[in-house]
Amino acid sequence: MHGMVISRPIILAQLSLLAVVSYAFCNNGQTWRSTTLRQSATLPFNNTVSKQPPPKRSIHLISLPPKDDTFSLPAESLIRECWKWKDSVLGDGRDYFVPRPKSLKAFHSLFVGMEIIVEMQDDLTLNKGRRSSSTDRDSIETIHAERTNDQLVDENIYNRRMRRTIKLCSFRSSTKYQSDDVAPDASTTTAEQVARTTVAFHLLQQIQSHRSQHSSFLQMSGLASWLDLPDAVNTLCMNSATNVIQIEESTRIMQLSQRLTCIEGARPISTHLSLIASGIAPRTNRPDREVIFRPYSSRDAHILLQLKRTAEVVSTLSSDKRGGGACMKILLDSALSAGKAARNEQIVPEIRKLKEFGSDGTPPIGLAKIVAEAAVQMAVNPTVDTCVARLNALGSANNIYLLRQRVNDVVDTLVDCDDPRFNKQDLQRVANELLHAPTMQLRSGEMTESDMEDAVKNIEADLKAYCASQSKLVEYNTFTAEPQQAFEFTPRTMICK
Repeated sequence: MHGMVISRPIILAQLSLLAVVSYAFCNNGQTWRSTTLRQSATLPFNNTVSKQPPPKRSIHLISLPPKDDTFSLPAESLIRECWKWKDSVLGDGRDYFVPRPKSLKAFHSLFVGMEIIVEMQDDLTLNKGRRSSSTDRDSIETIHAERTNDQLVDENIYNRRMRRTIKLCSFRSSTKYQSDDVAPDASTTTAEQVARTTVAFHLLQQIQSHRSQHSSFLQMSGLASWLDLPDAVNTLCMNSATNVIQIEESTRIMQLSQRLTCIEGARPISTHLSLIASGIAPRTNRPDREVIFRPYSSRDAHILLQLKRTAEVVSTLSSDKRGGGACMKILLDSALSAGKAARNEQIVPEIRKLKEFGSDGTPPIGLAKIVAEAAVQMAVNPTVDTCVARLNALGSANNIYLLRQRVNDVVDTLVDCDDPRFNKQDLQRVANELLHAPTMQLRSGEMTESDMEDAVKNIEADLKAYCASQSKLVEYNTFTAEPQQAFEFTPRTMICK
C-alpha cells in the first residue's frame, strides 16, 4: 500500500485529518514515543490558529510492502492479512475489478478528525491521562485519546493499482521544539512515523474486525468481490479508541508501521505518481519482474481511465476550504498529464519506435528502456516541475492568508484600546500597505516560513509607531488648531511630512 503516492488508482475520497505532535525529551537523551490516536470533529480555522506559527506541510506516501515468502521479516503475517483484507474489501486493483467508492470513503472517514500525539517519556507511560509504571520493558507504546493542535493532517487519499494500495496524507505542522538537543530533521522523522502509525493503526483495526466476522453467503460464493458492500469497512471500531490499547496490540501496530514503506516530499511523490501513470514505475509487489514501457498498449493505458476517475471524485470533507483538497488534486492531475504526455507522439517522438509492436506486442527490453528514458525526460520531468511549482504556490497562498490574518489580529488588538483617535479603517489601510512587500516576497518564494514571524513583529512595531505618532499629532493639533499632517510609512520607519 502506498500511502502518499498514487499507484494506478481507481476511486478516491479525500478527507481532512487533524493530528498533533508534541515533543518531550528525557534527561538522559533517550526518547520513547507513545502515539495517541483519536477521532474528532475537524476544528475550524480561527484566530487562535492564526496566531500560531505558520504550518509546515509534509506529504507522505505509505505503501504495503511486497510479501516475504521466507517469513524472515517481522509482522509478515500482518502484512499478508493486510493484503487479504485490501483485496477483499477495497478491491484487488486488477484490470476488471469493480470500483469500491463506498468502501473507500468509509475507510477514509476513519481518518477524519484524527489527532495523533507523539510523546517522548522515560520509563513511565500515559494511561488515560495517568502514569503507569513500566515493568518488563523500558517503555511501553500506548495509544489513547487526547486533544492537541500542533500537527494537522489535512488531506488523505486511498487508492489502488495492480494489487497496490495507496494512502496519501498531507501534514501541516507547527510543532515547537522543547530542547536544543533536537536534530533539525526531528519533525520530519516524527511526521513520517505519524503517517506510518496512522495507517498501521487503522489497518489493524480493520483486520481485527474482519477476523471476527463470519463469512457470508456472498463471500463464500465469491460474489462479494463484485459488490461494493456498505458495511465492508467497520467504521464503528473508532468508538472504542477512547480506551487505551493493550500493550500487545500496540506492539503489533508499531511492527506493522515499521514494515510499511514511505516516500516523503512533493517531488518524489509527484515523480512516482507520474511514472506509474506513464507505465514506467516498477511494481513493488513484483520486484523480480522487468517493467517494459509499452505506450501503445491499451491495457497499460487503462490506468489513465482509472486515474481520471480518481481525480473526478476527489472531495474535501474539511470545513477548511483554503486549499484543503487542492494539494491532492494537483498531484492527481499532474500524474494524469504525465501519463498522457508520455504516450503522445508530438511530445515524445521516440515512442514511434515502439509503434510496430502494437497494443499486445512486447518490444525488446533494451529498446523499451531507451524510449522510457526519453519519455521521462520529455514528459515526466517537466510535469513534475510544474506540479512542484503549483504546490509551492499553494503553500504560499496559505502562508499569505496566515500572514494577513495575524496582522489583522494585531489591528484588532490596537483598535480594542477604545481610543477614539485610532480609526480602524485608517489603521487597516496602513497595515495593508505594510503587508504588500512581505506578501510579494512570499509569492515569489523569497520569504521563508521562518521569516514570517519577523515580518509580523516588524509590522506590529510599525503599527504601534503609527498609533503613537497619530496620538502625538492629534495632541499637537489640538493646541495649535492646525490641520492634521499626513504620514508616509515604510517598514520599521515613520516619516512625517
